[in-house]
Amino acid sequence: MNSGGPAEEPKTVLFGLTPRHLAGPGDPAVLTGRLLGDGWSNHSPAGRPQVLLLSPQETLYVSLSPVDPDPKSLWWRIGHTQQGWSAGFGARCPIEAIAAFTHALTAPPPREVPEVWHVLEDRGWTLKGTVDRYAHSADATAVISRRPQAGGQTAWTSEVCVPGAFGRQQMVWRAVVPESAPAHATAAFTATLADPSPVPRAHGAPSYAHGHVSVHHSAAGAGPEALGKLPDPPAGPNPRRRR
Repeated sequence: MNSGGPAEEPKTVLFGLTPRHLAGPGDPAVLTGRLLGDGWSNHSPAGRPQVLLLSPQETLYVSLSPVDPDPKSLWWRIGHTQQGWSAGFGARCPIEAIAAFTHALTAPPPREVPEVWHVLEDRGWTLKGTVDRYAHSADATAVISRRPQAGGQTAWTSEVCVPGAFGRQQMVWRAVVPESAPAHATAAFTATLADPSPVPRAHGAPSYAHGHVSVHHSAAGAGPEALGKLPDPPAGPNPRRRR
């Protein structure tokens, strides 16, 4: 019976999923909400699904263009307007890792920047190769490598694949971070991606990851704000927002 009081908002049920690279994209507000709260300006086109945010000094930008369903497509673009570098992240890349990369760009760099290979190895990834070096996750579904790109630039490339039909590998998402991007931001991205702790998701395991993810807990009644916590930096002093 309706008591006449205000209707209760539906509760959000959060699931903790691992590994992070197969947990699904998560809530974009983890990134966009934090940036807007930190004074970034919104230049997103009205009536279109694209997002474009600029930092207060207009030296950094974050864009989202959800138009191409190809898993190889890089929906998120984060770059520097003056230095010219641009990093790209696929639609299914965990938003926590993208947020860690962006957050590191707006904070003073740590005194010591951890090497990406050491970050991954410390989190249980396996290093392979000497010249063409790469690292893969414990379940072998994610690979991070440092390789030349078209135009001669070198970049850190992340590729996540799961077994598909007829023994073929099905790509889930990929990311490309040029070596010209700040090293501490790249380290923050890889550290957050490879973190073995669960990330919260508002739904069950994505269909492409059935059989490859673990559900660690569920929290009935948790509010959407639980999705908005930024990860801690991988190393160095606690970053403070640059003013």
